[in-house]
Amino acid sequence: MSVSGWPEVMRVLRASEQLLTDTLNVEEERVAKGLDRAHMEAVSILAYNDENSLSCAIWLAYYSARKEYRLIRELPSGRGFADVVFLPLPAVNKPALVVDIIIYVEEKKSM
Repeated sequence: MSVSGWPEVMRVLRASEQLLTDTLNVEEERVAKGLDRAHMEAVSILAYNDENSLSCAIWLAYYSARKEYRLIRELPSGRGFADVVFLPLPAVNKPALVVDIIIYVEEKKSM
């Protein structure tokens, strides 16, 4: 792919692999920047603060994780649903990951 005119696809795949590495290494600032970049690329500004849009951006941002994980959206988890769950594939020695999305929107004070 890197020699057949698909450099943008290769860039996205490399970013996805780096995001998973950063996540597993608990590099929270790098993860936040990587997810923000993926979110801005994948979602319209009109739907930026939408939980489903962020969930889709996460799904795309971690595309390369599918080599080692089974990704599940909206997995029932007792009293609610986990937004995205990464279950390691058999024979993969990596931790499971659970993503719960909380959208925080700051209210503007009126004068």
